[in-house]
Amino acid sequence: MPIVLYNSTAKGKFMKYTSIGGITKSVWVDAFKECLVPEINDTSALVNKLDRSRIETAERLSNSKTLGAYILKEKLNYLKDVTNEPRWQKKITTRFTGKIGIIMTVGERKYAFSVSALSDLEAIGSTVYSAGSFPVQLSSSYNGTYVYNSNSIEIVDGVIKSINGFSGSDSYTLRNIIGTTNYTVYVEDGASVFANGTQFYQDAGLENTYPLSITVRYDVPASNTNKKISLSSGLVNSSSNYTTEIKTYYLSGSSGTSYTLYNEVGVDVYDPSENPILFQDNQGIQNSALNATVFTLSPSYKYLIVASGRVLSSGDVDSGGGGSDSYVFVQGRANTTVYVSSGAAIQVGTTVYTDSGLTTFLAKGDYTYNGNTVRVGTSGVITSIV
Repeated sequence: MPIVLYNSTAKGKFMKYTSIGGITKSVWVDAFKECLVPEINDTSALVNKLDRSRIETAERLSNSKTLGAYILKEKLNYLKDVTNEPRWQKKITTRFTGKIGIIMTVGERKYAFSVSALSDLEAIGSTVYSAGSFPVQLSSSYNGTYVYNSNSIEIVDGVIKSINGFSGSDSYTLRNIIGTTNYTVYVEDGASVFANGTQFYQDAGLENTYPLSITVRYDVPASNTNKKISLSSGLVNSSSNYTTEIKTYYLSGSSGTSYTLYNEVGVDVYDPSENPILFQDNQGIQNSALNATVFTLSPSYKYLIVASGRVLSSGDVDSGGGGSDSYVFVQGRANTTVYVSSGAAIQVGTTVYTDSGLTTFLAKGDYTYNGNTVRVGTSGVITSIV
């Protein structure tokens, strides 16, 4: 470690005793108010191979006066006022280690540390080292809060834990309950994303709260039990666990075409009021891309009209005979017999077919039924009735 010399008058000289080649020598050093003197174990700490040869020659001649003057000159080339920080960094710490020296204070006390880059002092988690020729990560002996450039920096076991009271943040990716939008939110470092009262933010600096008043899903890492989190203006009100179960769905009107999808345990997929979703993953996070009318075989034959994985409507399938009801739609002067699943009403969301086997969708367009205009979209789904 370096030695700090102090002289309140900033005048006069100091005599430094040091060992050179096994012989104790005295060296007069011009005084600075504060100056940093590295400890010298041998001549290699000061000079290169060529200079070392010159000193060895001087020693053989016992010319201590010339030797002392030479060493003094070498020292004064890099000993600078430690309060002049940039010059001290360049001449002392960087000279030996490539790290950047810094001065931190606690009250009136000054501490010489070093970092790999000055930007490290703005990043939580950066490492702080000792100063001198052999920097090592600070030990717990230096745990505490220091001031650097008016910033209050907390150091624990040589790692920056907080800056001006801010200890960082954690980020999470959440998905809204209907499974169409992802949100990246931030919480205070160490805060539980599930705990009531936890505030969600839009930025890592935790300056802007997230104005979310919805229920979102969170894919808990390495767990088949995930979370639904209820938010009010980004504040956690409650959270609950959910799991998924697997089920096979068959494409209406086609044989051999099936989909293996997941739904949340406890949610009735046949009840549209529960907003059921068919997921493509067993974590219940990503909606399936299914846009079709499908049916199930158990516990009974039921059909589901699905759009982007969301169940829009459902009903029983007449498996005994035909499984369809027929109606007459008018387009221009042409009458068209159309078919729907048995028991299905002519309403928005119902899928309309041109055959009793429910295999061919009615073409997209506007039709008249019971004096109303029925608009049919892609895949035969009724989109509006006016």
